[in-house]
Amino acid sequence: IFVLATIKQFSTKLPLILISSCVAVVMFAFLAFAQTDKLIAEYNVDRYIDGTLDNVDIDMLKDLGDASIPSMVRLLEYWSEEYGYDYTIYLSDEYRANYSPSYETELYKYQSLCRVLKNISARRKHTFWNYTLPRDEADKALSKIGLTAIAKKAEGNAQ
Repeated sequence: IFVLATIKQFSTKLPLILISSCVAVVMFAFLAFAQTDKLIAEYNVDRYIDGTLDNVDIDMLKDLGDASIPSMVRLLEYWSEEYGYDYTIYLSDEYRANYSPSYETELYKYQSLCRVLKNISARRKHTFWNYTLPRDEADKALSKIGLTAIAKKAEGNAQ
């Protein structure tokens, strides 16, 4: 817009307001559809899986919202394959930890990720008014690991 204002000084027929409005709409649309939270989550999980990142911050991923859930599910599946953990055990309602593993162990991180995903799933409410594309992708990722049934059961108990 600064460049357009400079050009307007020399060309009086330039429709500055119209062009500035179009630029603003295009920039806002780019900002609205960029899904930066998804990009951040994918980047961190990809680097961790590739081995170029030593640790992944689950709390940070959780704070990114619905856009990060597919990446968290992918991380859960990666840890399941890598370490032989069965997430269905940790996600079940019957699971209660008999011991708390050390903070820095992979099992602790795995259990923490399972707990975060389970809590997210249990708090989800589905209405027409809170539908978004990132939320739809998150619901598909959660149902892939069997957490949709837990969320619907919790909704049924609340009613």
